[in-house]
Amino acid sequence: MFRALVLGFFLASSLGTVSVANSELKVKIVMDPNKPSGKAWDAGGGKPDPYIKVDGKSYRSSRCKNTFNCTIKITETDSSMTIEVWDADMTRIGDDSAGQTVCGLAAGQCKTGQGALVYIVR
Repeated sequence: MFRALVLGFFLASSLGTVSVANSELKVKIVMDPNKPSGKAWDAGGGKPDPYIKVDGKSYRSSRCKNTFNCTIKITETDSSMTIEVWDADMTRIGDDSAGQTVCGLAAGQCKTGQGALVYIVR
């Protein structure tokens, strides 16, 4: 079964609290081993190149390469964000979605239903 999950404050007790106004946050991505279709993320069975979009702002240039685990730093001012998880391919046209959700920072978890776990930490 395939899933993606965005967890806000899930690790708050061990990592401290997250201040919302102009905060630098780390978004940790843990990708599933395959796309929802069961195929590999990249051609030839390659690992994904994960990145995120937050409220439409792309962090593609901050993507990690050939890994199932990635941490991307963002600066956000809203207490609720739309977070999309993507796998970068050779061209932007071929990028694969791993799901999206609207996640409030105070929420325990936000589900996307496809391809990745995402932790928001300070």
